[in-house]
Amino acid sequence: MVIVLAAWQAVVWSGWRTEFVFPGPDRVLPTLFNEVTSPEFWTAVQVTMRRAFVGFALALAVGVVVGLAVSQFKPLRAAIGSLITGLQTMPSIVWFPFAMLLYGISESAIMFVIILGAAPRSRAD
Repeated sequence: MVIVLAAWQAVVWSGWRTEFVFPGPDRVLPTLFNEVTSPEFWTAVQVTMRRAFVGFALALAVGVVVGLAVSQFKPLRAAIGSLITGLQTMPSIVWFPFAMLLYGISESAIMFVIILGAAPRSRAD
């Protein structure tokens, strides 16, 4: 840890970037400590974890149901198998503009992105 902090500080002293762009550990660590000790930080962590757990649970349910259906019914596999494969390769962030158009900036948009990002990866076949 000390080596990483020393290297970080050395890069800052080298002038590679201005301190406004790349501040040193002497400025970042106190700010980080203040943020981590604030109640707002822990509220934000709680909201993020709730979104992650709910979103991934829904994605798991959707993925398993679709995966089971695709693995049991050959016509369905032929119809949507390549679509599922395509969705698996797509980064989740690609869905965010579409989700904002559908739902606005809301919890629903976030859940939409989480589910579409994770469900194709949790197939049962």
